[in-house]
Amino acid sequence: MTRLILSGGTGVSAVGLFDADALPCDGPPSPEGFLEMESRHSVVRFGTGRDGGYLLHAYVDEPVPTELLKYCSADDKRSSRLRLSSGNLAFGGVESAYATFVSNSTLRSDARIGAATYDVTAYRTEYPQNLREQAIRAQVGATGLQILNAPGYIVPAALVLPIVAFYMSGWLAGASLFAAAAVSLFLLTRSPAFKRLSAEKRAIELPYPSIVVHMTPASQEAAVETEAA
Repeated sequence: MTRLILSGGTGVSAVGLFDADALPCDGPPSPEGFLEMESRHSVVRFGTGRDGGYLLHAYVDEPVPTELLKYCSADDKRSSRLRLSSGNLAFGGVESAYATFVSNSTLRSDARIGAATYDVTAYRTEYPQNLREQAIRAQVGATGLQILNAPGYIVPAALVLPIVAFYMSGWLAGASLFAAAAVSLFLLTRSPAFKRLSAEKRAIELPYPSIVVHMTPASQEAAVETEAA
């Protein structure tokens, strides 16, 4: 029995679980290539509806804990099958689905489990509003949360204010504002305080996956059928 916590991200609004040994060498598959991989049960794809980072909890041959299952959307449950020829499992954005992908946990995480054909039940999670933010605030405090959220204010300001300044005072004022915002963002995100708070935030978020999967070895007959397919 195994629990895996895997992080990944996407810029094309889709992530997946892959048999890492069945991926093409130098780049992600074409749409037709993904369909062919799905026919061989080498990938299970999830449309996310948006770009960004995602956290997956995989429960291999053990039940999903009740306290987590209550946040799993039964209306969005998906059943599939995944064949791991050597037990090398990968989770990440579909753009990372190739064998020579350079390790980067922001986009893809790899793990190793038993080689088998698995029945996979996948859920999206839905949490009460502000549940994670309240947990983060309780740990880092209101000031820490403001520091963590600061890039979300600096980036829009860096895009909008220089344009306003350009039209009102000329290109020098616009360029100066943009440079000031860029330097502020650079210094903030590389400060020891921001790095420490970011690490604390990631640790707090670990119990709150975006996707939960339950994986159980398929019956021998089903595995043979999958291999024949």
